[in-house]
Parts: sequence; C-alpha cells; structure tokens
Amino acid sequence: MTVRYINVWKYNIEKIFKEINNLCKKNCLISLDTEFPGIVSKIKSSKYPTDCISYHTLRKNVNLLKIIQIGITFEKNYNFDFTTTFQFNFDYNFEYYCFAQDSIDLLSKSKVLLETKDNDGID
Repeated sequence: MTVRYINVWKYNIEKIFKEINNLCKKNCLISLDTEFPGIVSKIKSSKYPTDCISYHTLRKNVNLLKIIQIGITFEKNYNFDFTTTFQFNFDYNFEYYCFAQDSIDLLSKSKVLLETKDNDGID
C-alpha cells in the first residue's frame, strides 16, 4: 500500500481544504489522530473511581495544553490508488507553552516536524 503524507501549514491550508473537500465526496474511511505535548498534570484525588482516573487525567491535560498536530487519514479503498494523511501542523512556542520533555523527545523521534512549527504553524 502506498501512503502519501501531506504537511499542512498556514501557507497551504486553503489549498489543502479544497483537496480534503473533494476526498470527502468519495466513499472512503476517515480517521483522526491528535498529537499533544504529553502529560503535565496528574490527578491525585479520590474524587474519581480508580477506573476513571486515566480518562480524567487525559481530559485535564488536553484542556491545559495546546495541540501540536492533527492528522486526518483518508483510507485506501476501491476509489483510491493510495492512502492519504494530512498532517495539520500548529504554531507551538516551546518557550511559552507547557509540555512534557519525554513526549517532545518521542514526537521528535517519530518525525513530527517540531523545528518548523514556530514559523509556519497554523494559528
């Protein structure tokens, strides 16, 4: 299977939305993925049942942190020759926003383009 990755920045977002609009008109599977800068706050309370703490920890961190990237994948089926993933890269200032260093290290190793987000990231 061929996978096509397309990075979306503030300078090409309008063109990409037109392409996504055309892809949405076709019969395909669509999946969504998000990249946040880690876990910076943990819940240490008996307010929640033990089996709900992971959910509430994740929820709290998503609400506290700024998103780094959203991925939208259009899965290959009989209408496509390939799978396409659009990687929406957001403006992220590491001097201003909170993050967990271990998560940023993992994202860097996973080839999430952190070094260019300050200049070309979507606001």
